This record gives sequence, structure tokens and C-alpha cells, in this order.
Amino acid sequence: MSLGTGYDPDRRAGDRWFARQIEGRYGQLSPDALPLEWLLLLRELERETPNGA
Repeated sequence: MSLGTGYDPDRRAGDRWFARQIEGRYGQLSPDALPLEWLLLLRELERETPNGA
């Protein structure tokens, strides 16, 4: 739940989980140099998540 602050702890926990899965596959990633495949996976994940939850 965001409460209008723009911070959603559930969403952030999900993002961290997803990042850990990617890092397990590709090794440690720099946030400034995301692989194209990661960006495509993130976009696909957002599409599959109803209401941006």
C-alpha cells in the first residue's frame, strides 16, 4: 500500500526478488548497465501484473 508517498514496500520487495533471480542467472548487475533481456523481462512482468500491483 502506497499511502500517496510513491513508496510501495510490497512492490519493492517484488522488485528485489526479481533482481535476485536475474542476478542468479547473469551474475551481479550494474543498475546503470541493464542487459536488454532484463529490460524485456521487466516489461513482460509488468504486463502480466494486474493493476500494477
